[in-house]
Amino acid sequence: MAEVAYKTRKQDLGIYYTPEPVVAFVFDILNVLKKKQDEESARWESHEPNPHYPSVIDPAVGEGIFLKMAIESGFTKPRYVFGVDIDEHVVEQWERINLLKSFGSRADLENHFFNQDGLRPLNHDRILPYKRGGLKEFDAVVGNPPYGGCGLAGLNLKGEPAAYYGSFELVQRKYANSNNNLALGDFRKPVPAEKLTRYPIELLFIERFIQLAKPGGWIAIIIPDGILANSSLQYVREFIVDRAKVLAIVSLPRETFKQVGTNAKTSILFLRKYRKGDDRGLDYRVFLASISKLDEQGFDLLTESFEEFHYDG
Repeated sequence: MAEVAYKTRKQDLGIYYTPEPVVAFVFDILNVLKKKQDEESARWESHEPNPHYPSVIDPAVGEGIFLKMAIESGFTKPRYVFGVDIDEHVVEQWERINLLKSFGSRADLENHFFNQDGLRPLNHDRILPYKRGGLKEFDAVVGNPPYGGCGLAGLNLKGEPAAYYGSFELVQRKYANSNNNLALGDFRKPVPAEKLTRYPIELLFIERFIQLAKPGGWIAIIIPDGILANSSLQYVREFIVDRAKVLAIVSLPRETFKQVGTNAKTSILFLRKYRKGDDRGLDYRVFLASISKLDEQGFDLLTESFEEFHYDG
């Protein structure tokens, strides 16, 4: 009975854990991007005298499959991964999953995993000598945030929290300043709590993923296809291309999350956050692909196609 109740709660929250072949593919693509960057600038493993590794965060980490794969794929090392999740049930699993065996103590664990709302800022004052920028920004932001559940209704929407969620630029574009392209620091108008309650949580996670990426950092996020197609969400697509270059969109089969309770059609969106001075024009190529079933051979072919596409471009 408890297991059934927990499954229902996850569905209410829009939480759907990602199949391993999908996560492995995400890091195959990120490794292509990392390899090319290393060849061009010797930023990572080829950096001498000490190799560097990308910092990675999943703001809706769940049981940790994205971060586990970040290490197993060779994309990064254990001390460079960070996770956040609001669900206390998954927190109970963090000490037992294979990923965390790489950390030597409870203190190390608490420096890397945080039981809190992934939309909220982390403690930026924490000092990690091996990671520049503390907990404010990361080289890669990855994950499958909640969607299609209760929106923001399950969060505290009174007082300061309401002001915080209402200050997200996507909320402002939708309700308060729909005709303005707000720059950081611009005045934010208050948004009524009843509107916040109905606002899709997955949209705020898109903005949060971009916030957490360093300038030039990569973003890989699984999103419902409606974000890419619905006319009412044009402002979301405009926000994305204002902040990041779209590298690839890979459509997943409808069966992807069938085993965990949904037939929602989803895609993986790969982005690179703009640096200051980057050309932000829209005249560039984007890798578009669709996979019909979750098999390793199909994902391998897509990775090969992406590598050819990216190196040619």
